[in-house]
This record gives sequence, C-alpha cells and structure tokens, in this order.
Amino acid sequence: MIFNYLKITFSVLKRNRFYSFIVFFGICFTLTIIVLLSSIFSQLFGAGYPEGDINKKLYVLTILEIDKETNLSRTGGFSPYFANNFLKEMKTPDKVSIVSGGNVSNTYLNNKKIKYTYKYTDAEFWDINSFDFIEGRPFGVKDIADNRNLIVISDEFKEEYFGNVEKVVGKKVIINDLSYEVAGVVKESSNLREVVYANVYLPHDLNKNSQSNTDIVGNYRAIFMASDKSSTSLIKKEYSQILKNAAANAGAANKELISHADTFLEVYTRNTFGNIFNDSGTSKFYTILGILILIFLFLPALTLINLILTKMSERADEIAIRKSVGASSLQIFFQFIVENIMINLLGAIFALLLSFVLIKVIDAYFFEKINLTLNWFVLLVTLILSLVFSLISGAYPAYRLSKMEPIGILKSNS
Repeated sequence: MIFNYLKITFSVLKRNRFYSFIVFFGICFTLTIIVLLSSIFSQLFGAGYPEGDINKKLYVLTILEIDKETNLSRTGGFSPYFANNFLKEMKTPDKVSIVSGGNVSNTYLNNKKIKYTYKYTDAEFWDINSFDFIEGRPFGVKDIADNRNLIVISDEFKEEYFGNVEKVVGKKVIINDLSYEVAGVVKESSNLREVVYANVYLPHDLNKNSQSNTDIVGNYRAIFMASDKSSTSLIKKEYSQILKNAAANAGAANKELISHADTFLEVYTRNTFGNIFNDSGTSKFYTILGILILIFLFLPALTLINLILTKMSERADEIAIRKSVGASSLQIFFQFIVENIMINLLGAIFALLLSFVLIKVIDAYFFEKINLTLNWFVLLVTLILSLVFSLISGAYPAYRLSKMEPIGILKSNS
C-alpha cells in the first residue's frame, strides 16, 4: 500500500510541475533556513572543538565591583590576585583554569606584518580543554614554575610565521618583543569559541602584570570543571560565597562584588538578553527561539495548506472513484498524509544539499573560522522538523479531502 502511495505521489508531482516547484521551493527555503540556524546554534551553544563536555563546565567572564561609599563601579575580568587567593582555593570544582581575555598584537618577520590573538593560560587549561596537538606538547606546571619561556601556537599561526615547515617545536618566536620557544602546535579553534580561541598561548606566570596588588578587577577569566553535571550547582553556590569573602577582606571592605559562574549557554544569553545582576537571559533566549521557529515553520505551513486546498478540485475525481470502490475516509486521509510526508522528505534532502553548499560559502567568504557543520544534531533537527512541517501542512487538507462525498463530486462534475 505504501508503495502505491509513493507511485501516486510522484505522478501528482509530474502532473503539475509549476505547482510542484512552488511546493518544493517553500519546503526547501523553510528547511534551509532552519538547518542554517540549527548549525549556527550548535556551533555557538553546543559542545565543539576544543571545549568538549560543556555540561560539566562553568565560566566566570565578568565581575562588577561597586564602591558602596562613592557609588562608583568597575566592570571587567578579575585580577591575578583574585584568581590566586580565592578561585584557586575553591573546593567543589574538579579543576580550575585561569585564562586571560584575548589580546590582539602584531609581530614582524622579514618585513611582513603578522597579526595574531594571544592569551595567557595555565597548565590546567590544557587538561580542561581537548586541543588536538599536531606536534609537541602543552606547557605544564613545572615549566611555569621554572619560568620557562614556552608557548603553544596554532597551526595557522605556524604556517604564517614559519611558512611551509614540517616541524617547529624548539624554534624561537618573537611575541611582544620577547623571545619564546615553541612547545607545541595545536589545531586552531573557531573564533566563535571566544573563551579559548587564540593563535598564541603563553603561560600566565610570565605575564608582566603585577600579582602583588589587591585589586579585584582585571583581565582574567575562569573555567571551572566539575566532576559531573550535578556538581555544577555546588560550584555556583561556592562561587557566590567566594564573592562575599573577597568583598569582606581588608582590601575590599567597602566594596560589593557581583558575578556569576555561568553555563556555556548562559555566557552568551546573559550578555545579549540578560544582565550581570540577576537575569541570565535564558528565558528571553528561548522565547525568541520559539518565535523564530513559529515564523520559519508555521507560517510557511499555512501558506502550503492554502496552496494544497486550492488544488483540491484537481483530485476530486480521484477521491470520488476511490471512495466509490470502497476506500474509507481513513485510507484517503492516510494516503494524503503519506504523500505530504514524502514531498517534505524530498524537500528536506534538497534543503540539506543546499545547506551544505551555503555552509561552505559562509565559511569561505563571510565568517573567519566559523566552522559550521552538518552534524548529527543538525541532521536530526532537519528530519524532525520536516516531519512536523509535513504533518502541520498536510493534516487539515488531508482531513478535508478525506471527507469529500463521492456522490456530490460526481453530480457536480456531470
């Protein structure tokens, strides 16, 4: 029976090619937009190279310091003092990594200017994140303690700085007018991974900034790694207590500190839809996401419903004959649902092919290192949405067609 429905579906598509084109265009356009949005969503908010299991990670990117006496405030990352004396002493995280914000600089080699982004990191940074080392190794705790001028560079920086050289471990690189030895080369991450992205990574004990003052605000961020997902709530609770302890110490007696240990998603939603005080922005984010789904899924479905209903008269004779020979309303309904599902699945295939081409174009010409992919999440979303789309756009027309009376149809045509 299903095979017969498939044959009917293809014969209907060939019968009116302009109508078929309009239907396919509507399905492909809708699903292509959704696939691209899903791919971007997956890259921005999902697990990706090199951050791995983001469900067990929390991030501290911003801290607000308010002086209670003057009502003046400062916002930024936190200082080495706050990191060393408070964050590194936390008990609930399995690991704590301190990493600076990204800094952009230039170096010159053979009259060629090379622009790069660099970060100061610690040894734990390499344990928490899963970088692919093409050669060499990360700098470790002993290297930092011994004040060794080691750095890790990305493969793209290696190519730009050294050219087509196979091995560069042990070679010297000039960064910020200082000479460093290359310890390792990693595959470069997407610049959308803002917390971990850089071309050059330096040990932050070599940072020129003083660690002796007791300022709270600085240029550093923290990554907390929990032993399991359920422990993240304990880390958030301890971090809140850490803020109170830091504000109560002698150097910050008149200060109020506001900051949050956020999940990977909250890092983005707080900055875009929420605020640093008490709104993570996730509710607004999901509301906007739901509205976008309605716009790109239900509105085109309504258009297709109207289009299908206007073509009902062309199928009237077919329905009347089938009902005259004993087909039930349920069989008619099921036939048109299967037809619509098959049309939408074909549209989904074309949408995936078109999305694959568009993703390559976006990666090549519009965004640097965005690394959009058609991963399993995107493919699953496309399949589910194509089925939902086919049911939404096909259920009501199929019901109307299945309820048509053969006697009335035949009398009308005669």
